[in-house]
Parts: sequence; C-alpha cells; structure tokens
Amino acid sequence: MKKPIILCARALVDKRLVVNEAYAKAIENSGGILLMLASEVEDFELDDVLQNVDGLLLTGGTDVNPSLYEEEKKEYTGDSDNYRDIVESMLIEKAIEKKMPILGICRGMQMLNVKLGGSLYQDILKEMPGSLQHDRHHDGPRSMPAHKVTVKENSLMHSVLGTTEIEVNSLHHQGIKTLSPELKATCVTPDGLVEGAEMSDYPFLLCMQWHPEELLETPVWKNIFDAFINACKK
Repeated sequence: MKKPIILCARALVDKRLVVNEAYAKAIENSGGILLMLASEVEDFELDDVLQNVDGLLLTGGTDVNPSLYEEEKKEYTGDSDNYRDIVESMLIEKAIEKKMPILGICRGMQMLNVKLGGSLYQDILKEMPGSLQHDRHHDGPRSMPAHKVTVKENSLMHSVLGTTEIEVNSLHHQGIKTLSPELKATCVTPDGLVEGAEMSDYPFLLCMQWHPEELLETPVWKNIFDAFINACKK
C-alpha cells in the first residue's frame, strides 16, 4: 500500500515559505508523507490538488485575521498571513466536502473553528479573566509541560490517548472564545479554555491547541499521528 500523502499550507516567515520540521517528522514516523502547498493557487485549482492527497494537516503559525470572525484587530493581536488564511479556508471547505481526514494543531484548530463559525480570544490573558499563561514560547523548550487538559470520555481524543487527563505544552496567546456549532469540545484546561475539539458524524476530524509534534519522546503522542494516518489510508 502506498504511503498516504498529507497536505499542509505554507507559512510565510521572513520571505521564506516554510513548514516546521517537527510536523514532517511526525507524519513520516507514522507512515505518511507531508506535502507543502507553496504555490499560490485559485479556488478551482485546489480540487485538482486535493485529488492527489489523502489528508489535510492544519499547522501552527501567525494569528488568524480577526476580520474572519467579524472583529476589528486589537493592538495586542499579532501579524496575519492573509493569503494563508484564504487558502486554508478554501482547503477546509473542500476537504470537508470530500470527507477527508483533517488534523488541526494550534492555529490549525483556531482556523477550523473560525471557518466553521466560531470566534477567538485575540489575546487570552487580556480577554479571558482568570486565565492561565498559555503563551510559553520563551519559558523553555517547545516540549516543556505547561498545564493539564481534561479529556472527555467517549470522544475520539479519548480513544486515541486512552486517558481522561494529560499534561500538554502550550505555545499560543490566542484561543477559542466561541466554539463553532459544528464542533464539540473534547479537551478543556483548568481555566475553562477549550483546547481540543472534533466533529460528530465525520470520518476523522481532530484538533488540539497544544503541539503533539513536539512531544514525541513521550510515546502516547504518536497515537495522534498514527490515528490520523490510519484514517487517511482508508
């Protein structure tokens, strides 16, 4: 059987089109091949692209443009990659139409939520009273444990991780404010922030706010990518 091909959009960093190596390694370690969509494409061209891939990976990156959830940009909101927002929005719509497996990580979860009608805190500390410090970029390695999440039983995430509580890393300053009506919450932090979600009656759609690709030294996190790749094989 051929290895599943997983598509992700490019991130623009200092005029370079990139994807973090950790995502590629995680996909490869679970038996897939990661393909980055670097070229600028139109809506009609994405149908041809998606005919040749088996799954969609939505990765971390810059802040989602608040205009996509009908808010003005605040002074504490970071830069947006507007072209990436447009491409990922189209990819999500077309992938869902095709019932393609989707894995959303960090910004990827936020983009899914926004595309499906939800909204975001533009900065958790400033807009969510009593919140934890979720932006731990400068406190240590990307794999550093930051807080626990409670995992809902009888969810896809629970079946993948096999636990109702687990410690995760945390590398984000934005998060879910209003959850999309098309998603159901599966993971919640002690401060009440939704950090995991999935879609009912869908073959495989799993998203999380933390970065499992940075945690693969702990074997349980490979389960997420194994489950994703296995779904893509089908």
